[in-house]
Amino acid sequence: GQWLAQAGQHDEAVSYYADAFALGDSPQVHAQDRRTMSEIYLRAHPNEKGLGDIVLNAYDRMNSLMSQRNERFGNTNTTRPIDFRLTSLNGKTLPLETLKGKVIVMDFWATWCGPCRQQHPLYEQVKEQFKNDARVAFLEVNSDEDHSLVEPFLAKEKWNKDVYFEDGLAQVLRIDSIPTTVLLGQDGSVYSKMVGFNPGGFVSLLTSRIHEALGSTTQSN
Repeated sequence: GQWLAQAGQHDEAVSYYADAFALGDSPQVHAQDRRTMSEIYLRAHPNEKGLGDIVLNAYDRMNSLMSQRNERFGNTNTTRPIDFRLTSLNGKTLPLETLKGKVIVMDFWATWCGPCRQQHPLYEQVKEQFKNDARVAFLEVNSDEDHSLVEPFLAKEKWNKDVYFEDGLAQVLRIDSIPTTVLLGQDGSVYSKMVGFNPGGFVSLLTSRIHEALGSTTQSN
């Protein structure tokens, strides 16, 4: 919009500012976009007549784009972990909401992460302990940007292919390093987060936190 205005293409510039105005932002930025849009429009028109229609069209356009994005990605405006839908290796989606009422144990890992490989068999030991407990769900959550790397890695390492991609969940959970293990309590809120690889105490610590989460609604660190 700025470049178009500088080039004298005022109507085209107004269209871009109208799109920005139609998006959610802080009150200060919203007001600034409104002033700038009006100033540029008045360079090409005697008054603001017609500007309202441009803004309404921008709202319709942005709503349509956001709907398309939500349909494609599912998690665009999601801020609660339990509201996320994760995509599996075969393209199917898992709404975490369907697991609410269980303790959800999520192992965040990546193909390039050495400690993740070391932790994997320990994670599997914990899964084995709870394999007959329907109150607990275990999810392998991959954090690779390049999803094409995952299936060959799983085949090479002979890992189970029941894997999901993080699809923005790592950002919401503020996961800055991996491996990280996150527990959601039975109410769907974050109960515990275990950051990094602790070979000596991982199995006992994760096991105890799962038992705690099954019997408690309070949060642990």
